[in-house]
Amino acid sequence: MIRILFFSILFIICSNCDAQKIIVKFERPSFAQVDSIITAQKCEVRQFDYQITVSKDYFPGADTLKLGKPIVFSKNLDSLSFEQSIFFSLPDSLIRLSDYTWNANQRTLKQLKQQFEINKKFVSEYFGKAGISVVKQPGPGDENYFSESVTWQNEYAYVNVYFIAGMGTYRTRVIVSWRKRI
Repeated sequence: MIRILFFSILFIICSNCDAQKIIVKFERPSFAQVDSIITAQKCEVRQFDYQITVSKDYFPGADTLKLGKPIVFSKNLDSLSFEQSIFFSLPDSLIRLSDYTWNANQRTLKQLKQQFEINKKFVSEYFGKAGISVVKQPGPGDENYFSESVTWQNEYAYVNVYFIAGMGTYRTRVIVSWRKRI
């Protein structure tokens, strides 16, 4: 049963992007499938001349792996921009992490918050339960800052959905990493 659910694909539909779909996969793709993922998302590929690293807070187990340069692709939606980054390990080219990011500005903050709620709902449905939530309320000196992070995990995957607004950053992410090969 878990295996069947694990191979399901959730479609997250932005309420603000004229029915453009962003496909969040909980199934670990193979390296050979990356081109078809880029085609399905209808995105532009971005190249970086420098190494991008991730912390173990962002990706559990990151400090035990050698990661290659991520494959990053993006597109503009009506009021948000979208970017997906796929990280793989070396030398085996096994996909280890997929990061789905929606960015906004202060003017489109309402749409971003809606996307965050949609993301949380779909991930909760996949796991069949609510995640563990950590909210940072504004405090002295940072009244314009708010963040929320919700985490789910099972024996196959670790998923974090977070939202941050303030200090010039307006973003929500779905971060999917895999614990073992299935």
